[in-house]
Amino acid sequence: MLDTMGFLLAIIPIALSPGASFTLAVSNISISGLRSVFSIILGTGVGILIHGFLVGIGVSNFIADSPIAMIALQITGVLFLGYLAIRLLLNGVLSFKNKAKLNSNFAGFKEALLLNLFNAKAIILYLTVVPIFAGKELVNYFFLSSLHVAVMSVWILFTGILVLVARSKLRLNILNGIINTVGGAFLAVVTISTAGNLFN
Repeated sequence: MLDTMGFLLAIIPIALSPGASFTLAVSNISISGLRSVFSIILGTGVGILIHGFLVGIGVSNFIADSPIAMIALQITGVLFLGYLAIRLLLNGVLSFKNKAKLNSNFAGFKEALLLNLFNAKAIILYLTVVPIFAGKELVNYFFLSSLHVAVMSVWILFTGILVLVARSKLRLNILNGIINTVGGAFLAVVTISTAGNLFN
């Protein structure tokens, strides 16, 4: 049986907590303005919908039941997170030195999609939490995934507007440097933590 309200109560705190997609979105906004966030929203949204679909048809259970597939997925995710962390940190350092290419170094649809698809936490969320609220019907998984995308999109757009206001008050290279350095450090911590959990 579909429990929309229960799902919203569970997903809102998850969607509002800063994660890798949020970090990419804020970085993009600091570099190129609000228009650059739509590729992150679209990539993350498609990833969420794919997770919902795969869980709804049972494919994700196969991956979760296969230790080799799950480890390969997690290692790929850790490597990709590490790549993004390094990229953001380098962009942050270059921004402080006024050497960053401010209009060409932002993440796009592909990075956001891959980040979401290889995110073991997203897989586990959709394997364990979403079925509680979706029941057995595939259409329910699609509906709840769509709600998740909507909540995430509104939050990222709202945050984006706040970043734009801050951007107008600060020098662009300083704001970009702060956001990318903090975001890169955050992704580095997530990468190290996730890698550490793989071997425990």
